[in-house]
Amino acid sequence: FGTRETLNDEEVVFSIEQYKKNNRYQVAFHLPEKKIYEYSKVSNEEYVGKSSKVTVSHFISPINFYIQFDEAESALALGDIQEKLNLNYNGSHFKNIDGLKINQAVVAPFIVSGSDSELFRAKVLEKRKESPQVHVLFIDYGNDEWVNFETLQNVDSDLVKKSGFAYHCQLNLNIKKEAWSNANEIFSDLIGYTENEQGGFVMEVIRLDGEKLVVDLISPMKGSLTAILEKSGTCVSKLSEPLCNGDNRISKLNGISNEHNSNSNYENYTEQGIIKESRRFRETCMCIGDFIEKIIVLRNSIIKL
Repeated sequence: FGTRETLNDEEVVFSIEQYKKNNRYQVAFHLPEKKIYEYSKVSNEEYVGKSSKVTVSHFISPINFYIQFDEAESALALGDIQEKLNLNYNGSHFKNIDGLKINQAVVAPFIVSGSDSELFRAKVLEKRKESPQVHVLFIDYGNDEWVNFETLQNVDSDLVKKSGFAYHCQLNLNIKKEAWSNANEIFSDLIGYTENEQGGFVMEVIRLDGEKLVVDLISPMKGSLTAILEKSGTCVSKLSEPLCNGDNRISKLNGISNEHNSNSNYENYTEQGIIKESRRFRETCMCIGDFIEKIIVLRNSIIKL
């Protein structure tokens, strides 16, 4: 006969068979397959055109950083998650790396100081067949790490109900190719990473680039970080950057200007932007055409005279 019991919030099926000769029992446990969870997703469209108080939780460059909204409700929710993970969480470990899927929600350790590590929510970015290392993104802070798959744990259904608290952002500018390190150093100083005194900012969301928020960060003391970086000469604002420089078209790769590349100068334009530029070009051509036509009429009149 069979029976069902609950073990660690999961249903386990017991199959029990009695031997006739010695009255002994054989018990078989049938564990359900582990569910593969992904974190709930939210649309970032609602943030476009709005301003919010934020803190920078992780940065790589002015065009690649993460923020957290400076809200009491978010701080409390994240605190509850971290408390659950580091006080009494006991998730099952993975038996082999093949059991992991890309974008799968997991719990991963991160060294916070010295050799002390804490558990955080993460998702799988990539894995290597020839290595036990797995590349994960810590979704509540934005930093990523290669970790041993044996240190990862499964998540439960409660941990995936809320989406990550870190939002991927970039300033609305392009970094000059030769000024990459200087731009990063200036940005690091502006957001307080050098002094380890990260302050709060007002974030204005301009538009979306895929799932990334294209923003400006406003410091209460220093003003617009986009304007400061543009003034430093290390970056060029996307609002003021020329489409071409003489006969050399400008293209971008990961936000880096390359004036010697011959790719299309519309690479960073949205569909609406391309349509707008096409109309402007057509109108310009029409004006030039009208002007040439008037010149021809005037020339013919002069010849007749």
